[in-house]
This record gives sequence, C-alpha cells and structure tokens, in this order.
Amino acid sequence: STLQHGGVMQKRLSIATIDTETIGLQPKNYVYDLGIVFHDKKGNVAGTYNSLVEEVWCNPKLMMGAFYAGKVFSHYSRMLQDGQITIQPWQTIIDDVQAIIAAHDVGVMAAYNLGFDIGAIKRTSALLGTGPLLPSPNFKLLDIWRFACETILQQGNFRQLAIANGWRSEKGNFRTSAEVAYKYLTRKLEFSESHTALDDCRIETEILAKCF
Repeated sequence: STLQHGGVMQKRLSIATIDTETIGLQPKNYVYDLGIVFHDKKGNVAGTYNSLVEEVWCNPKLMMGAFYAGKVFSHYSRMLQDGQITIQPWQTIIDDVQAIIAAHDVGVMAAYNLGFDIGAIKRTSALLGTGPLLPSPNFKLLDIWRFACETILQQGNFRQLAIANGWRSEKGNFRTSAEVAYKYLTRKLEFSESHTALDDCRIETEILAKCF
C-alpha cells in the first residue's frame, strides 16, 4: 500500500495519526488492519496509508478471535475488491511507513488511546519477528484521547449534550470515546464508528485539529 494523496503536500508534515484494528484484547491483540492519516495541526490531510497484515489476516484461527470479525465480509471484502486497501506482510508495512515518515519529516505520532495502538504494534512485531514501526526513539507521541479530555471535552456544552444524549456510564461518568467526541464536535448524533482503521483515523484527525 502506498501513500494516497488527498491534497497539496506541505513542506513539513508534522503528524501521523494512526489506528489499529486487532484480533482481540491484551495480551494477544495483534494488528490485522493498520491505518494512518498524515496531516498538519489544522487537520489538512496530505495523504493516507492503509493495509491489512497478511500474516494475521490470512490466518483463520487468529481472525476468528477478531472483535469485529463480521466486518471481514461486510466491509473488508468490498474494500479489497474496490482497491481501497491491500494485504501486505508486516515487514513490508513497517518499511513502507518508515519510508513515508522519513520522506516527509513526520515528527509526531498520534492516536486516540495511544497506549493501546502502540502496545498492539509492538506485540505484532514481536510475534512476527520484525523491528519497530517508529524509525527513531526520539519520535514524539501524542494521545488524542487525553488531549480531548483536557480541552474540548471540558466544555460546558459537551456536558449538557452528554447528559441529554445519555453519554454517561452506569456510574455516571461522562463517556469520552472517539465516537462520542466526534458526535459532539459535528453534532452528527447518529454517527457510529466503522471500526476500520483508516475511517477511524479520519475522525480522530478531525478531533485532534479541534483540540489544537
């Protein structure tokens, strides 16, 4: 899978927002779908990357454990048929992403609940015997969820809308998922995350731009 251009490439591309779909929860949440949106702080998208992980996707025993296994037919089959996504070995994915990061001087990797995605990527690399996804230990990491909780989800309007729409847990805590944050920002109250990596990256990119 290659970088798909969605606008004019800027001189410095600062942020890569990532999302992973995995076959399960810890400690064996290996990645089967990796999506990335390359953008600036204003949310201007320069390009995207999306690939299925061949070693996981083509392993029926592993994929049966995927939390969203039903999307194999409802979403991914159509995406593959339409050329919207490819299947690549994990090492090829790492090589592709590192090349894009280096070529465009990306300095920040972001994700909503960053720890989950980073952990899943590390476990997948350990399982498949490959190196790290990030090319440098000096790479900056940004958790969009934490950023959102400290900014837009502190607003009084959010609390009012959350109460009106039942965005609270059984204990009364406000829900702060990417889906809820996106509903609040866009007022698209019927919105539901697709839980495919690239689509989720797109909404997380919008949320991050609003946080900035």
